[in-house]
Amino acid sequence: MENTVPHFRQNPNQWSKAIPLLILCCLFAYANSVTKTFIFDDDGWLTNAPNLDHPIKYLRGFHTRMTVAAVNLLNHQMGKNNPVSFHITNILIHLAATLVLYGLIRRTLLLPRFENRYFTRATYLAFASALLWMLHPIQTQSVTYLVQRCESMAGLFYMFVLYALVRSADHDQPLPPEARSRFFRSPHTRWGHWKWYLLAGVSMILGYSSKEILATAMIAVVLFDRIFIAPSWKEVSRRWPFYLWVGGIWLAYTIWNIVRSTKAVNNVGFGLDNVTPMQYAYTEIGVMIHYFKITFYPTRLCLDYQTWPWSHSWREVTREMIVVGSILLTSFGLMLWRLPMGFVLFWFFLILAPTSTVMPIADAIFEHRLYLSLATPAILVVFVGDWLLRTVRLQVLAPWLLFVLAAILTILTIRRTEDYRTRTRLWYTVTQVMPKNVRATSNHAHGLIAEGKFEESIPHMERALAMFAYDATSLQNSAFVYEKLGRLDRAEEFYRFIRECGCWPDDDNHVRNHGSSLLAIRKWDEAADAFRYMLSKEPDTASNYYRLGVALHYQGDAAEAKEMFAKATELDPNWTNDLMSPLREMAINRKFMQQTHMQQAIIMWGEIASMNNPQLYLECYDTWAMAYAAAGNYERAAQVLEYALQFSNGGPWYSLLRENLAKYHAKKAPWPPDPE
Repeated sequence: MENTVPHFRQNPNQWSKAIPLLILCCLFAYANSVTKTFIFDDDGWLTNAPNLDHPIKYLRGFHTRMTVAAVNLLNHQMGKNNPVSFHITNILIHLAATLVLYGLIRRTLLLPRFENRYFTRATYLAFASALLWMLHPIQTQSVTYLVQRCESMAGLFYMFVLYALVRSADHDQPLPPEARSRFFRSPHTRWGHWKWYLLAGVSMILGYSSKEILATAMIAVVLFDRIFIAPSWKEVSRRWPFYLWVGGIWLAYTIWNIVRSTKAVNNVGFGLDNVTPMQYAYTEIGVMIHYFKITFYPTRLCLDYQTWPWSHSWREVTREMIVVGSILLTSFGLMLWRLPMGFVLFWFFLILAPTSTVMPIADAIFEHRLYLSLATPAILVVFVGDWLLRTVRLQVLAPWLLFVLAAILTILTIRRTEDYRTRTRLWYTVTQVMPKNVRATSNHAHGLIAEGKFEESIPHMERALAMFAYDATSLQNSAFVYEKLGRLDRAEEFYRFIRECGCWPDDDNHVRNHGSSLLAIRKWDEAADAFRYMLSKEPDTASNYYRLGVALHYQGDAAEAKEMFAKATELDPNWTNDLMSPLREMAINRKFMQQTHMQQAIIMWGEIASMNNPQLYLECYDTWAMAYAAAGNYERAAQVLEYALQFSNGGPWYSLLRENLAKYHAKKAPWPPDPE
């Protein structure tokens, strides 16, 4: 027999273990994410952002998502570029969102709207729904992919707005006549409401400052109020203080974002050149079907769907349109009858509306956009399952079935989180799902480069460039890799192509890199032109002067070269040692030093450095001598070390130079022999 207690405030705590269990399950499922690395957009937001140590400038740079930027700054101060604190914060955000969802569902089920129908089961049903939502492997993209805390934070505050609305319903009792002053005519203007209205308003600000998905928040609030709380639209209107306060904040943010959307900002907006609003809308219909699929069958998840095909007319997505339209019409029909299931179904589409309707975004699909929408399948599975079990009188199986389903989702989540262990592994999984994804292929190569696997990265970069010859990441990485491998002629070819194709028209670093590669392969005229250009852009940079001086010196213009070297010394007195020190890593690598261009480059820099500084560091002389030895000129290598030993009276470098000098006199290389 159903309990007839009239209000949930009189409801005893039926199951005190619900919240502790949610906390334990969350920590267990996402514990392995703490050890994962930064990936993809994390670089621009969390590790390489130019103003991370200047909070005001950093916040201004991310003014549209200031809440997230503030949390990023806090994590940065705690651990700089250590991802651990970032991951712990993301887990805590997801846990907080889970608890808010649990509270929202539980208190909704105990509202007078349901006439105590769920009085004895509200806690369990809310726990089960929140548990499945929390453990779904799709959520890893908002938890383990650090920068996507934008989505989880916005989701947290989105639900807080609704939670505050539900809590305010606890204070809807009428006031006694003697308490009804001119202002306090309605119970909705008492402090019992205002403290929750204040929470809703603050949550709206913090949520909209996390991500723009709160553009639909007031639609959700109005529908939720009418379906679950207010028995009529007249009752909804009596909550005018809430709508005036929270709705005003929402309207201001929404108008601002609509104005911003008229231009393309960060590959979002109606100003995009490569996709129209209707083209985007047609494509998103097909995306919805994919979302349905991975929601109920979460395998082959993918971080990046760059090559997802664009649809250009409704005829291409007719079948998908019928499916999506049928579900939407069903939800509208149910909501017209004020049936809760209509709101649950519509929630899936409402959350996705800002990113999956007509607002063009360069990337048609990302799994983290499903963060809040996943509440729909979680609630459906729990409530439909509960109804079926009660119908066949097998309610006793409910906790066991929940345990099995939660265990499966936990295993899938842990396995998916492991894909984030390294950049290489993560991008490899993307290339398996989307083999023609240029961005994934080039980022896979980038991960290999970060691990020092230069040779192994080359086929992947070549594959990316075969798919798209102007892929900027692959071009830059190819130049870098060939430079690291000592194949300076190939590096120069890529730097030249980068300059000519205009991949980064506003980045002069590529002119500098190309100029350096031209020096290494002894193309003096072109190198001189490159560094004259750099001096016009950066007249106070020492490296531009001494690199131009090198080109002029070998062109035979000794006077102007000397002038350039003098200017470099004025700006940086230690430039000669700074020039040679980075070459040490390459000089001690026998494989690199087998490249003729590498030998010539180090010999050239050694000559220039010694000419401008007769007392270099001993390791600089040793590096220079190694280049001569690699070229087979042991006599000159020995002369360099004999000269260097005049400036040292002992120490480890003195011993090393004496040892290498003996080898050069014996015409032996300084490197250990290659393994058999």
